[in-house]
Amino acid sequence: MLSGMHTALELAQMDAESPPEFAAQLIVEITDIRRDNTFKQLKIDQLTHEMAVLKRMKFAARSEQFNSAQRQLFEETIDADVEAISL
Repeated sequence: MLSGMHTALELAQMDAESPPEFAAQLIVEITDIRRDNTFKQLKIDQLTHEMAVLKRMKFAARSEQFNSAQRQLFEETIDADVEAISL
């Protein structure tokens, strides 16, 4: 990342050598930001999918033949997982 923001005055005072270096720094910063955004979007997609699977399992469990203790344990586990993912 860039060490500091360049003000308009600093940009205006750059010598002929500075703009290419500044452009190279910006390209590196943009590449890092894009990589970070891609990683974050993949994580969001993964968690969204996992939440959907857990919700599907929870609602499907109501139609299964669990005894009351199994059902309660299963629903508590699903609720805890969904809550942990939602944070």
